[in-house]
Amino acid sequence: MTHTIVWEPDVVDLAVRFLDDDPDGLRAVFGSVDALGSDPRPAAAFPLGTTGLYRLRIGRYRVVYDLDEAAATIKIRHLGRRA
Repeated sequence: MTHTIVWEPDVVDLAVRFLDDDPDGLRAVFGSVDALGSDPRPAAAFPLGTTGLYRLRIGRYRVVYDLDEAAATIKIRHLGRRA
């Protein structure tokens, strides 16, 4: 089953800000998030308790997403970057 990926507007704004100084890093983030559509729980994803939220590390970036199996939707909630 393929899941639909929905980006929160504030997360898109963050990605645009990061894009200016790290286009390769953001390319990796977008590629990994796109792959979540077919594999919503990759080995690198870490469940955050029983909330349905997962954290995915992609290089220096962290993506927090909400997995809704019933609706086959993945909602990207947060994008962070380590220095």
